[in-house]
Amino acid sequence: MRRSILLFFFCLLFFSGTAQELNCRVTVNYAQIGGTDQQFFTNMENTIRDFLNTRRWTNDVFLEQERISCNLTIIIEQRPSTNQFVAKAQIQAVRPVYNASYSSVLINHTDPDWTFVFSEFEPLEFNETTHLNNISSMLAYYAYIILGLDYDSFSPLGGTEYFQRAQAVLQNAQNAPEPGWKQGQSLRNRFWLIDNMLSPQFKSFRESIYKYHREGLDCMSKMEKVPDCRKEITASITQMHTVHKQKPGSMAQQIYLAGKITELLGIYSKATAEEKSLVLNMLSDIDPSNILQYQKITQQ
Repeated sequence: MRRSILLFFFCLLFFSGTAQELNCRVTVNYAQIGGTDQQFFTNMENTIRDFLNTRRWTNDVFLEQERISCNLTIIIEQRPSTNQFVAKAQIQAVRPVYNASYSSVLINHTDPDWTFVFSEFEPLEFNETTHLNNISSMLAYYAYIILGLDYDSFSPLGGTEYFQRAQAVLQNAQNAPEPGWKQGQSLRNRFWLIDNMLSPQFKSFRESIYKYHREGLDCMSKMEKVPDCRKEITASITQMHTVHKQKPGSMAQQIYLAGKITELLGIYSKATAEEKSLVLNMLSDIDPSNILQYQKITQQ
């Protein structure tokens, strides 16, 4: 797959056919504020889409079919002035499963604290070492979060560099007046998400992302291997549960599981009663807010 050495050299030979890393669909929903300024928000969508999809976020080579599929929905809640906005952002990214037409959700998260200024005919500027504005910093932060999760799913701890870059964006924004960047503002914000990802205490959680996807999902295309692959997924949840016992209620693990609920129901639909019970107990412990959904595992 994309991280392999052979593919790397293949990509070098055919560099003219390469693409950027992200393939992000951007939607701006301004229904809450009304108005008829449709072209303004269409231009906002296009500007943000171009920023995410045409910028090189890594030094790696991606083929067009390898681009990471993601969605960003910006829900405008207030417009205090012509160019100032208060919004929440919904971020979703998926990762293809080997030898299947199915894609697995890596993140499905809503960030409720996004205040930004957007000038219609000005390009978005971003600097790795300086917080220039809250719109480009927010976009870059989640671009790196998506990359970090994707790379972690293909190699153990493979996303470290991109989580570190997300952390750098966060550190640059510590003096910014906008909410969402600082430790004391909330127990579930951008600070805590990246703090979890880079904390040594969450190393096992990040390793479980690789085990779940590469050693679990990616081998399920052969029916005779499904029980063994499912055991690897159970092992990955066990790793997460171990982390939970040390750091209960962590933001990163709950965000990750939020995108996996429907998938997990399918994975364990044919599991033994013992395995279903074990997984239900662990998932309910890690993510109690979704316990009613997890209970469906044993009801199948």
